[in-house]
Amino acid sequence: MVIPNGINLLTYGKATKPHDATRIVLGMQSRLIAIKDHLTLLEAFALLLKKERPVTLQLLIAGDGAYKETLQAHAAALQITQHVIFTGMLEEKELVSFYSNWIFIFMHPWAKP
Repeated sequence: MVIPNGINLLTYGKATKPHDATRIVLGMQSRLIAIKDHLTLLEAFALLLKKERPVTLQLLIAGDGAYKETLQAHAAALQITQHVIFTGMLEEKELVSFYSNWIFIFMHPWAKP
């Protein structure tokens, strides 16, 4: 049996907030375990923060697991804690708002080629 890892765009595809042209929000929602490789995500995000941008960058990480303290310590070591938010486990109704933050990444004028 195959269980797809998708989301229902009818539920999650609608923007619930007005577009904020001053910031870009990146995010990931998953179990906080080593195989998900959040360490690489944090390192890549730290590299993005080093580049001059006309916008504020923020990284939201939703989920919980045994790796959470390791990830928080890694974010601190990279000196990016002021830009990274660990939300913890979110209820399904909270995920709609969580995912809607990401939609603006693709609509942001700065992100266009």
